[in-house]
Amino acid sequence: MLLLLTSLSFGILFTTANFPTDHQQRVSENQVVARGKGFVIQAKDFVEYKTHVKTMLETAGRPFDTSNNDLIKEMIQRELLIRYAEEKGIRVTDEEARQFLQEQRTAWDQSPEARRYLDALIRAKGFTSNDAYWNDPSTLQMYKRTLLLEKLLEHLHQTGELNENQTLENLEAELYKRANIHIDTNVLSQLDQVQYHV
Repeated sequence: MLLLLTSLSFGILFTTANFPTDHQQRVSENQVVARGKGFVIQAKDFVEYKTHVKTMLETAGRPFDTSNNDLIKEMIQRELLIRYAEEKGIRVTDEEARQFLQEQRTAWDQSPEARRYLDALIRAKGFTSNDAYWNDPSTLQMYKRTLLLEKLLEHLHQTGELNENQTLENLEAELYKRANIHIDTNVLSQLDQVQYHV
């Protein structure tokens, strides 16, 4: 169940979004919302993440009241943790990712609430079957990144980098301060006008 919860926390499942067209278009899906050393977050990535979080909360019967600023900060923190794992030499092989994906698939199937959530996201991504979703290369990539973060957390606990005095939140804040982050607040504010489909 821990793997399932981690997957819910870290996974970004892709959905579709309609960006305003022609004269209404203010933000293209490839426009950069945020960037830092080694990563770029585009408008389409943000919309997909926001839809993921919204779907997860609504499926659990909770209101969606997270601001765009909080969402982009979560995305940036995730990217910073991935870069930090890579700097520490932590890697995930394709075989490890495939095994992890299979474990996740089993976990998803055992929880009715998780199943409802996953079914909604699978439909939103346009897959006609669960097998098509689980066999898609983007799904493997997503779980590979999730496993990398799990390995990082395990490493940080084993080495004592995370402890009573140094929490994950403290580390994230420290990484954020050290990173040269640029957020395009104009693009971010315009993304509220994008229509989400789940």
